[in-house]
Amino acid sequence: MTIFADDFNRADNSDINSGAPVTWAEMWAALTRWNIVSNQLQETTAAFAPRYIYPDSACATLVQYAEVTLVNGAAGNNTPGVIVGADAGAGTGYCAYWNYSNNTLRLIRFSGAGVVETNINTLGSSHANGDILRLEWTQSTGDLVVKVNGSTVLTGNDTTYTAGTRVGIRGGEGNITFDDFSGGDLSVGGSGPFPPFFKFEPSTQLRM
Repeated sequence: MTIFADDFNRADNSDINSGAPVTWAEMWAALTRWNIVSNQLQETTAAFAPRYIYPDSACATLVQYAEVTLVNGAAGNNTPGVIVGADAGAGTGYCAYWNYSNNTLRLIRFSGAGVVETNINTLGSSHANGDILRLEWTQSTGDLVVKVNGSTVLTGNDTTYTAGTRVGIRGGEGNITFDDFSGGDLSVGGSGPFPPFFKFEPSTQLRM
């Protein structure tokens, strides 16, 4: 079982991997739009398309979760969220994100450098600063569960992807701040090996 976590508590830097407990990578691009500012992760430059970053190591299983605190984000077309079941080479995976432009919480699968999105389920829901967004995936059944602050708010089922081993964060149009990411393998029963707000200190990658 593998768990990744990053609370982003380190010196301000345009290199988010400097002093990081995990090594971050980005699909289809270099890590040039991300910064550590005031012990938080910021996507400070607008992107033409959604950007997906992830700890550059594989989960041990295909029963996964990812969660992050959304500290704040500018209005407009911002679409911050989390990803699971991602295949970095193919550019595919599952994602839950808030669409700020129309106050919806979307559960999708993505492909083609993030440009192609297929909707799985949608909920009318506005984001509040400080919300903790979590996505869980069980590949064998195709079940997807979206939680906000520990409560299930959206579910879906999709069996398209069967081999993605990466979990991570979705950025949007810039000016988004994240905190306290964790993700990796879920324990048997789907509740996760630790509570949603568990933080690893000082070592933030566990293998069991």
